[in-house]
Amino acid sequence: MENKFLKKIIIILVILLTIICAIFLGVIIHTVNRLTLKNRQSENNSLNSKEFNEHTEETTYNNFDNIPNRITFAIYGVDKNEALADVIIVGIFNKLEGTINTISIPRDTYVKIPSERIEQLREKGQNAPSGGIKINAVHSYAGKYGNEYLTKQIEDLLDINIDYYFEINLKAFNEIVDAAGGIEIDVPQRMYYKDPVQGLTINLYSGKQTLTGKQAEGFVRFRQYVTGDIQRIEMQKLFLTEFFKQVFNPETVSENLIEYAVIFFKYVNTNMSLEDAIDYIPYIKTVDYSKITMETLPGDGHTPYNHYENETMILVNKLFYGIEYYDETESTTEIEEY
Repeated sequence: MENKFLKKIIIILVILLTIICAIFLGVIIHTVNRLTLKNRQSENNSLNSKEFNEHTEETTYNNFDNIPNRITFAIYGVDKNEALADVIIVGIFNKLEGTINTISIPRDTYVKIPSERIEQLREKGQNAPSGGIKINAVHSYAGKYGNEYLTKQIEDLLDINIDYYFEINLKAFNEIVDAAGGIEIDVPQRMYYKDPVQGLTINLYSGKQTLTGKQAEGFVRFRQYVTGDIQRIEMQKLFLTEFFKQVFNPETVSENLIEYAVIFFKYVNTNMSLEDAIDYIPYIKTVDYSKITMETLPGDGHTPYNHYENETMILVNKLFYGIEYYDETESTTEIEEY
């Protein structure tokens, strides 16, 4: 019985690492969201998601009352010094539909830390700037409070509440790919980049090949594209598709269960409890990885990256709340003409 329970724990840890490891591409399973999307309404076609949350009075459940229907999460991929969050993915898991919708946030996204939070950080001994910065630096300026304050910044940016975050070190990504025997992928172009300071060398040729963990890291970190982070995110999405197919198919997971669990314990930092994670074991198999939605924060494509507020809220409402925004003016005009 003990062994059976231990195996369940290991399985859920693997799953967490799975989605978490999708750090560069993302997606995970977490717990506790206070949203009820059943009686969704927004006065005057408002796109304010936080107001929607406040108007929601109860959370619907299926047969297991302790499991909410929808869970929001954030995945942070940190550099070797665990300072800058070079990969930021935010999403929602719907247990009833077995779907995961995600939004990738370019690391160069321009943000400002609210003054009250700057004061809080200074009281904690962290010297955060009052001017605008790239969002990946929030994690760095907040120091050991990085996950907490980056999560708050993202909640402001997307106007949502995040239930759980998962921070993962690059080493975990490398090791889980190696544990699975590598990732076969058709590299779309020549990728070469060298940064002695970071100890990073990317040297890949185009064509189908099996990437080791280190090579896979180079693939998802490469950013010498015409459109910069935007195309980089597209490459991460391409990799994610193959990553899930090959690394987390039932046979591979079964063969590497223990090794995946060890990697999780070594490299993953999360605010999700083991008890919460275990609750999700029955739902892991319901996720259809072929239907994972991966979008990018709407913006101007420049550096720093200025996001488009209205388009962002339309996307958030669609992916997180199932609200399709429409132009009320067009609807009114049609009625008048009739």
